[in-house]
Amino acid sequence: EATVIADAAARITGLAYDSKKGILYGIQLRFGHDDSEQYVLVTVDTDSGVTSTIGDTYQDGISSLAFDSAENKLYGTTTRQSDNQLVEIDTDTGIGNSIGSLGDHTIGGLLFHEKKKMLYGSDIVKREIVIINPINGDIIGHGPKTGAALNGLALVQ
Repeated sequence: EATVIADAAARITGLAYDSKKGILYGIQLRFGHDDSEQYVLVTVDTDSGVTSTIGDTYQDGISSLAFDSAENKLYGTTTRQSDNQLVEIDTDTGIGNSIGSLGDHTIGGLLFHEKKKMLYGSDIVKREIVIINPINGDIIGHGPKTGAALNGLALVQ
């Protein structure tokens, strides 16, 4: 059963959970005074849905997040038309730094597999699951075709 914790007007484009600290991170799309897009890292209170701003990521088009609790790393992917990126986002400042290019893969959902120490992404254009090296962003494997554009991934254990 699902429980609504936030209004859809919050424009959250990605979520990731730090299981050690119990923090739910999100990317919130905001518009500046000149209608420019800002992708801001926030925390989301899981009881009330209230968001608290951490800071601007300074990255365009972040669409998905995944958290590595063992290494305390927050990953995100950008969906730029010319060069999609894997980024690491500082959970204290919100600033995102590019790890590497994802090439022509447009990742709509991202998952960090704690045991395998790998990132899995759902390519929403090619409609397939890909395995992403978290060190450099290289696509190191292809999983099954999804048949649909998946904008989220979750691991059920």
